[in-house]
Amino acid sequence: MWRDRVRRRRLSRLRVGSLTSRKILTIVKIAFIGVIGLFFAAFLLLPVFAFNLPSPDEVVRREDSQLRFWIETEKFSTTFS
Repeated sequence: MWRDRVRRRRLSRLRVGSLTSRKILTIVKIAFIGVIGLFFAAFLLLPVFAFNLPSPDEVVRREDSQLRFWIETEKFSTTFS
């Protein structure tokens, strides 16, 4: 009788353990597929952003020209006031 109880406990533990390991396995599979999907998405999105965004030289020049315009208008406003 005692041996039957021990066997049942072992079987129930094995069943529960196999279920949790299967859940962990499915979660790991989904995470792995997600990481691979993000990797491929990065390869697809980087060229799209590279073609749509302006080059760094244009951005710096644009800010520099606005600064020059602001300095020139300040000089102009100070000379006539």
